[in-house]
Amino acid sequence: MTTKVAVISPGDEDAPAPWMSHRRIALLLSCIFSEIGAEATCFAEGAAARTRFPLSGFRSAVRIPPGTVPLPSAAEAIVRTPGIGMWTTVVARRPAPCGVSFGEAALEALNGCRHLPYDLIATRPGTLARHLVAGHDVPAARMRRGLAVLQDPWQRSRALLGGKDVTLRRLASLLDGSRIDPGLSIDWETWSFDPDGTRKRLANFSGRDAVIVRSCGDGEDGWEQSHAGEYASVVVEPGADATGAIDRVFHSYPALRGRSRVFVQRWLDPVDAACVITTRTLGGAPYYTVVVDEVSGRSDRITSGAGDLAGIRYVHRSHGQDGGGAGIPETDRRLIAATAEVEQVTGSDSLDLELAVAGGAVHLLQVRPLVSAMMREAEEGDSYALVERTMHRLRKLGDGLLLSTMADWNPAEMIGRRPSPLAVSLYRTLITDRTWARQRAECGYTDLRGTPLMRIVAGSPYIDVRACLASFLPSALPREDAQAIVRAQGERLRGEPGLHDKVEFAVATTCWTPDAGERLARLGREGVPGGALRRLHGGLITVTRSILDGFSGHAAALAACRSPALVDAHPDRLTDTLAVARRIALIFAHLARAAFVAVDLLRSLEELGLAGDRTEWMRSIHSVASGLRRDAAAVDDGTLTWASFVERHQWTRPGTYDPTVPPYGQQAEKYLRPLLRQPLLTYGPPEPSAPLVADPAAVGKALAPLGLDAARAEAFFREAIRAREAGKTMYAAWVSAALESAAARAARAHLSRSDLTYLRLSEIGEDHPACASLVVRRREELRRQAALLELPDVITQPEDLLSFSRAPGRPSFVGTRSATGPVHLDPTADHPPPPGAVVLVEAADPGYDWVLSRGIAALVTAYGGVNSHMAIRCAELGVCAAIGVGLQQFESCKSAKWMCVDARARRLIIPS
Repeated sequence: MTTKVAVISPGDEDAPAPWMSHRRIALLLSCIFSEIGAEATCFAEGAAARTRFPLSGFRSAVRIPPGTVPLPSAAEAIVRTPGIGMWTTVVARRPAPCGVSFGEAALEALNGCRHLPYDLIATRPGTLARHLVAGHDVPAARMRRGLAVLQDPWQRSRALLGGKDVTLRRLASLLDGSRIDPGLSIDWETWSFDPDGTRKRLANFSGRDAVIVRSCGDGEDGWEQSHAGEYASVVVEPGADATGAIDRVFHSYPALRGRSRVFVQRWLDPVDAACVITTRTLGGAPYYTVVVDEVSGRSDRITSGAGDLAGIRYVHRSHGQDGGGAGIPETDRRLIAATAEVEQVTGSDSLDLELAVAGGAVHLLQVRPLVSAMMREAEEGDSYALVERTMHRLRKLGDGLLLSTMADWNPAEMIGRRPSPLAVSLYRTLITDRTWARQRAECGYTDLRGTPLMRIVAGSPYIDVRACLASFLPSALPREDAQAIVRAQGERLRGEPGLHDKVEFAVATTCWTPDAGERLARLGREGVPGGALRRLHGGLITVTRSILDGFSGHAAALAACRSPALVDAHPDRLTDTLAVARRIALIFAHLARAAFVAVDLLRSLEELGLAGDRTEWMRSIHSVASGLRRDAAAVDDGTLTWASFVERHQWTRPGTYDPTVPPYGQQAEKYLRPLLRQPLLTYGPPEPSAPLVADPAAVGKALAPLGLDAARAEAFFREAIRAREAGKTMYAAWVSAALESAAARAARAHLSRSDLTYLRLSEIGEDHPACASLVVRRREELRRQAALLELPDVITQPEDLLSFSRAPGRPSFVGTRSATGPVHLDPTADHPPPPGAVVLVEAADPGYDWVLSRGIAALVTAYGGVNSHMAIRCAELGVCAAIGVGLQQFESCKSAKWMCVDARARRLIIPS
């Protein structure tokens, strides 16, 4: 028999918001009581209520103030309390009665009372309670908390957001902008003891429609933890038996209790769009993050991890809360508007939602608290102010703005997305202020010395792509030609911002290759005059010959350089050590450019069918990466001493620009000793690979403009790639020595290595430690504020900071095999990866060679490309890798326990 409850005064017709009207709150109360198996009937009090309260037929009644609702636990207690209950709000500082409940005994006494003309609607509840206690011995329970004041956002969110099923049912009565299928909940006890009856209920609910059986486990979608994606969800085709699906979902839970539930909804198929949206980032930054699938026609592809379908759009909350922000696609706009209504109704601005667009309407499929994204109001204000200041600074850079985090010298990979002031200062001093432009001018490119390549936007490094593109044009090119070419290349990147990490391959033509004519023809189609293209073609031949001719000299200059000694890390040697690092940076820049030419020529020959598979050929290069393995094997067999091994590799540091990460020499037992015990270090040269080129005559003909035959070309390819890796290692060693010198100098001023990261090179001294400490504290605060911003990969206008899309990553796969293993995130000397692991590193440099030598299954990085250092090293060592998967896919990988890197099929497989 259904338990009937009367709820008096549930709403106010003059409510401050439409969803707080008497009618809607009455529907919400009916939902709350139905969750405990009770049927609620709502009555309004006051002058409008002319009918006496009917005492018969109800097990209990409760009088609550307008604009309040009982939490489910309080609703259950109200039904079970036989006498009188006193109820206060959940955040009351002192026990002031807010509501009174009358249980079965109280109603029976009131019904039998012949002396009082009292009515539950018209009479004050306190007067009734006192009379029933004093005149009829009705028991009164102690005062309890349990009413939520709906005008209080915190209390409202706790009243509305519960499990997956109850949240949707509570919201169904309050929302205008979204449709909600209230679904059918099935608990474990009912399913176990009455499966036939449950199937009948399910059949009545679904008819012949397809349904989805979704998890609704204990603790799922809660305020402390979400368990998002942890349990099963199963689609049941039209007319099919759902028994197996229900069992599968139930048995995906770690434990089953009587009230464990599954949630059955009608399956929307097809849909025009499916969306997962959070009202903040996982770190709490104030952005709507919107992932929309408008391709598959299914509502579950995004939540199942099919991240290749869509990018992710970030919309700053100050720009998108009304759904009317400029630059937001129409579908995203509708979804954000629906989300904003859910925020308003629930009182929470930290939510994770699943929505779909079907039949012209927005359907709300799920709402859960975003547990990890709570933020103080002051921090959100800091974020808004920082966005405004940053946009103002970008406007000062003028029209034609074009910035990228990963073009050219790729600062996102080299120093990170949020580099320290020290890392920025080092990178500028050694590379992006002068060295980059000097190296190109010496090769015959346009001389841009005096033009900074890198700019810092709200703490994040960006490459000025206009300077980059101009610097890759031959110096002899007339100015009008250069302007037309840079303009066309810039417009292409603005139209296809996903190419920003492949500028030198897909946008600019920086050297001559056999297919250069075809690549330049696109510029002709984009309006560059034919004469300019002919002059560019000739200039590229000249520049490329210059790079080829100069390579041996730069390689010899590197060979003449010595590695740092301990004396170079002395605090008084910082200036001298930096000077050597700057000189080697120029040599390394020349060698890196030669290696780029080698890889681009090799790519061109492959596309023309004149070069074979380079997988085994790369393994025969024997550069620095394989040298570490050879040296470890030599120590293992006694032909190299341990001390010599450590001395040879002592300056290598994971995180080239970070003084808080110790180099190999300071933690040799952790970094290097384990390499001696790796079974795969029985290192020997691989079997001779097939010739890189099968038709030397055809290759010689193709490369005739450069004066190269097949043999010389292959020798150049091999030596340029090897020299680039050696140059990078030598450069990184001197940066490492400079960091040790800087750390020693900072220690004299009683500053830690962590403090050091907040100083610029010019500020590292001993004279004013108190001032330095103030600078450190101030920059710590600025860095904290900058962490509240999400920034686009490409900036073309200041308004991009308010709304931008981050495209799915297009990784560069290394190898021709598939590797599966447990995910190991951010390896360190104290947290080494086990053999067979799939290692995830946001950006890896040569300091991670020790990781590659530990027998890992595969490497995955967020940043990097086909020509990056780790791509070369993985190819040489035969390690399967996905380089540069992008931040979106990298975050998905981080949440996985196991994954597969399938280089053969060029895909990542993350089990759902």
